[in-house]
Amino acid sequence: MIATANGDAPISPTEVAQLSRSKGRLERPLPTDIGFDKDYGRQFYSRRTSQACRVTIFEGGHEGIATAAMAWFDVHP
Repeated sequence: MIATANGDAPISPTEVAQLSRSKGRLERPLPTDIGFDKDYGRQFYSRRTSQACRVTIFEGGHEGIATAAMAWFDVHP
C-alpha cells in the first residue's frame, strides 16, 4: 500500500507467492533484488524501496537485525 501511495510498483502477489515457497526465489528479479547486505551479513533475494520505506527478503525467519536497523536510521534521520 505504501509503494502504491507513493506511485511505485508494489511487490506483486505473484512475487509474494514465489518468495513464499520453500527456498523461494523470484523468477524474474529486478537488479535491486539480488545482493549481499553487509549490515545484515546476509544475501538477500528481494529488496524494494519506496521513498524512506524498504522491504528486504533474506534467508532466515521473521526477525529484526539491530545493526541493519540502526544503519538504515543513520542514513534516514
